[in-house]
Amino acid sequence: MQDMIPSRGVRRRTLVPRSVALLAPILMAVLFPGVARAAVDIRLSGTDVVLHERASDPMVVTSYGLVERGRSMPYLREYGKNRFSPMPAHWRVSVSPGGSLALESAAFLDQSGCEWFDLVSRRLGTVRAIRTICQPYNGGIFNWSRDGKQAVQLVFKVRKNISTTTGFLIIDAVSATSRYVPLKKAWRHAHFAWTPNGKYVVEYDPTDIKRGIRFLRPDGKLHRAMKRAGTLAGGENAFSPSGDRFATWCTADRAADICLWDSASSKPKGELWGGAFDLYGWWDERHLIVLQRSGKGYQSVLIDLSGRRVRVLADISSSAYKEDEVQLNYSRN
Repeated sequence: MQDMIPSRGVRRRTLVPRSVALLAPILMAVLFPGVARAAVDIRLSGTDVVLHERASDPMVVTSYGLVERGRSMPYLREYGKNRFSPMPAHWRVSVSPGGSLALESAAFLDQSGCEWFDLVSRRLGTVRAIRTICQPYNGGIFNWSRDGKQAVQLVFKVRKNISTTTGFLIIDAVSATSRYVPLKKAWRHAHFAWTPNGKYVVEYDPTDIKRGIRFLRPDGKLHRAMKRAGTLAGGENAFSPSGDRFATWCTADRAADICLWDSASSKPKGELWGGAFDLYGWWDERHLIVLQRSGKGYQSVLIDLSGRRVRVLADISSSAYKEDEVQLNYSRN
């Protein structure tokens, strides 16, 4: 899964008028400057992965990570281009929904033993530094809010080579500040993501599917819990575009691997067998992006809610998945 706690720096046919059809590529270029302008195959540097993109795609890979020479190496998509650049001074990079910002977590501590984020305007190239937690605390996986105004990061301590989550960090992308929220009863391997409305933080444990999930207020107090829901699938992309449903990895007693739930009532909304090793998020209200096995390798695949394969979005070799540990990060445009 993509949500494992990392060790810092070390190795989851409609007919249209011809005039409109001719204008479509121009409109796409104006409305969606961060995506490919036409159908294109993009080979990712440093690993044997090929993306298959179209100009109309609502979700595209905006960053990816892999392990190079024993350490985590993220790559960021250059704004408006089909090229990715390595970010050796950081251990993880994630692009906000809409694609305007990139949040980059520094791979090294400063002289005071503190961690930093670089908040980057992808269009302008401007950078704002955000100082976060200091030793003995460490920051792990982080997820954006739906509006791109804040992110939430797990915070953990390491004792005798054992990592334990202690709370979460809220990163404000508007004020370029952060705030640590300690939790008295955080799950040991807890991760965190925002609900679509930004009102609650979802606590989930990717290492223990039986725990369920908890919805917390931004101050850390419990709002509600779902004990038999499985664990959140897809991090910040677990919720549908409308926000009315979300996906979890089903518990072992179900004949499915992906379960869907109503966001407001927490009631079941369906389940499907996607043959998924990972879930990258929702394509639209009726389709999901999952990682599936394909021959000796793997593929990022678009499936519908019956589990039917619709389209291949990326080919991923066995070595890319197993040795490079490549992780694709999709963002909505």
